[in-house]
Amino acid sequence: MRNYSTSFLLLLIVLGGVSCKKFLQERDQSEMTPVTTESYSELFFGTGYPLSSIIYQQATSLMDDDIQVYMGPNGDPTIPPQVLPAFSWQADFFRQLIASKFDGSGGTIDGYKNYYQSLVGCNIALQYVDGSVGTQADKDFLKGQAFALRAYYYLQLVNLYGRPYNDSTISPDKSPGVPLILSSNLSADLPARSSVAKVYDQIVRDLDSASARLDGAKRTGDVFRLDHISTHLLASRVSLYMGRWDDVINHASYVLKYHPQLMDLNTWGLNTGWAYGQGTFKTIIGNGNPETLWAFGNIGENAPMNDLISCDVSEDLARQFDPMDLRSQIYFGAIPPFLSQWISPLFVSQKRDPASSGGIANAVIGCSFRSSEAYLNRAEAYAQKYLATGDASAAQNALNDLNTLRSKRYDPSVFQPLGAMPADSLLRFCRNERRREFFGEGQRWFDLRRYGMPSITHLYSPVSGTIQKYVLNAHDPQYTLQIPPTALLLNPNLEQNPAGPTRNPSN
Repeated sequence: MRNYSTSFLLLLIVLGGVSCKKFLQERDQSEMTPVTTESYSELFFGTGYPLSSIIYQQATSLMDDDIQVYMGPNGDPTIPPQVLPAFSWQADFFRQLIASKFDGSGGTIDGYKNYYQSLVGCNIALQYVDGSVGTQADKDFLKGQAFALRAYYYLQLVNLYGRPYNDSTISPDKSPGVPLILSSNLSADLPARSSVAKVYDQIVRDLDSASARLDGAKRTGDVFRLDHISTHLLASRVSLYMGRWDDVINHASYVLKYHPQLMDLNTWGLNTGWAYGQGTFKTIIGNGNPETLWAFGNIGENAPMNDLISCDVSEDLARQFDPMDLRSQIYFGAIPPFLSQWISPLFVSQKRDPASSGGIANAVIGCSFRSSEAYLNRAEAYAQKYLATGDASAAQNALNDLNTLRSKRYDPSVFQPLGAMPADSLLRFCRNERRREFFGEGQRWFDLRRYGMPSITHLYSPVSGTIQKYVLNAHDPQYTLQIPPTALLLNPNLEQNPAGPTRNPSN
């Protein structure tokens, strides 16, 4: 039996078994005319962009230090036992989830497959749009989006299944990353894993190609599609992961030149929504936020298994906020004592509306790129330059970005601008501010990896009065996820990541 590459297998999934050639041409073989650029754009939006019906990496939301499992009001465990393997960092958590047939999202939990499936949509657009009927401007805009989106998917994949780029114990040009599939053509070759460095090199090339097509026209306006501004924000994030501080600054500065807007929490109004039995709710993540550059994805993407009622904001995260910080009232809320008999967590996230109805335009959006990240990316890059060189102007630039953001997160009557501090303290403050701003938005797990993969402890109570402790050790192998067995069966050329230890709880 002939073997086909992953790209072909995924192409069949995307197109439902219809060949690419047949899809691109009229059924009347006498005409053989290509489709329009507009129809390609519609196809790309449906097959390339993250859809609200797909989950890519929800298990990582159970693994960081921003999440806590709370006991139920009657002392009963309130997460399904199938979720515990991910929460306790078992190397084979994916196999256990599949075996249990548990899926808290309503869709497939195979994020590896989902990312590569969406990559096919990007490759089809890049490979065939030049032959479509349309203006060159429309073709460039579509190809720019496809290059940027392909870069985003590979950034996600290599940070789930490859070691961190800045891992001091490995060389990124020798450490296995993920397979690079850059064409939708049929092939009998089964791709091996490219190195972490090679994957990042491709990401940078794709972002350069995207910018070359998007920066000139500066076409924007649709928050559900990538444009020149969101592409530069992604490039600043990639540069941050690679430790290229000048590139971080340049890309973030581009973003802030065209979209400096920050949401002023003083005019946002306090959330008194679902947790308190009220009828109104504003979402931080979605197209209703003036900071939003790109809104996308499933509402459960960064929520633990579709908002399991006992998993929510950890006490450790809540302690990171100044009580006067408006984010501690708007981004999440403390459960009042009179509701504790019905609601397990002490703190609940209020960044996204858990309902999918109610007339809220952005209720189903799970992810977003926000301009606030440009301020924090640039601040961290300046702090790193200050740490490396002692340049006081870099320190001041970092403080300027931090104070610009924080001035929109405090009432003016109590806001105190940050002053000079030692370089290591400034860098630590940048990282803590990033945690406060972006918890629950899919960034914390990747940030912990590039911070050196610190130890994390999770507590779980299987029965009332019993507390079990699970520990993810510093620099633990499970900071890099196992490639799902389903992918290994399809492609025997894939090299599996080292498995972390079986984690037995301690009391």
